[in-house]
Order: sequence, then C-alpha cells, then structure tokens
Amino acid sequence: NNEETRWRLYEKTRDGLMANQLSNAEAYDKSLLTLSSAFLGISFVFLKDIVPLTLAHHVWLLIASWIGFALTIVATIFSFIYGQRVIKRLLDGARRYYIDQEEDAYDEGNKLSRRIDLINELCGISFIAAVILSVAFVVVNLPMELTMSTETIRQQEETVTTAPVNKFQEVPAAQKESNEKTNVGRSVDSGQQQDTKK
Repeated sequence: NNEETRWRLYEKTRDGLMANQLSNAEAYDKSLLTLSSAFLGISFVFLKDIVPLTLAHHVWLLIASWIGFALTIVATIFSFIYGQRVIKRLLDGARRYYIDQEEDAYDEGNKLSRRIDLINELCGISFIAAVILSVAFVVVNLPMELTMSTETIRQQEETVTTAPVNKFQEVPAAQKESNEKTNVGRSVDSGQQQDTKK
C-alpha cells in the first residue's frame, strides 16, 4: 500500500511538472517572438526619430543586434516545426519502447528531447545577446542625441531673440554750434526774401 501510494503521488507530481513545463515552453516561445519583434521596431523608431543612421556611431552594434533578433525569430519558428516532427517520432518511439519492448527506442527519444532543449537554449542566448547589443548602441548614441537637442534649442533661442534697437549717436559740441549758425543764417535769408516779395 505504501509503495502504491508513493507511486500515485509520483505520477501526480510528474504530470503536474510536465504540464508546467509545457506551459512555460509555450510562454517562452511566445515571449521571444513578441519581444524580438518589439525590439526590432523600437530600433527602427530610434533611427528615424532620434538619431539618424548617417550620424550614428558604432552602427555595427545595431546591425549585429538585428541579426540576433532575426536569428531568434527564425530559430523559434523552426523550433515549432521541428518540435511537431519530434513529437511524432517520440510517439512512435514510445510505442516501440513500451509495447514492442525495443530498448533502443528509449535512447532515441532522449536524443530528440535534448535537441529541442538545445534549440530553445540557443534562441534564448541569441535574444539576450541582441538585447545587450541594442542597449550598447543606444548608450553610445544617446549623448549625441542630447547634444543635438541642446544645439537645436540654442538655435531656436537665437532666432526668437529680437534685434537690439539702434540708439541715436551724439553730435559733437563743435558741430552743434556750426549747425545752429547755419540754421540762423537760413532763417535770416528766408526773412529777407519775404520782405523783398512784399
């Protein structure tokens, strides 16, 4: 009875863990696809609206990150296709091992499972490397973007500032006296002309 109880508990625990493993694998694949696509889109927006590609430094970081995200997406999709084929082969291997009692089928099933795990690990490593490269590219080019923004603000301030109003220049004292004499002479001449007309 004790052995039967332990065996039932073991089967229950095993089935629960396998269900959790399947759920985690599905969430893992979906997350890689979603996040890789999102990071690719963000990188394009960064180049379009923040730092143009012609002015960016260390562009190889961005290109390498694109390659990493692309590999992640391709490898994840490939894991879906390959996983379906592996499941069919595992079902056939389970029949051969448990029903036909072929011992070689057990080792074959383990090899196929390890291949799936290896592909998933490579997807994760490629994604992490791509994220690191993207962050490095942003960190390198962000100070330049801040500098460009500061220069733009300064240019706008210079454009908005109104031009200073020109002040009258002071006339020297000697020139003032000569101007006054000239004005007096003109007044006298104009008075004489008026008398002559009368």
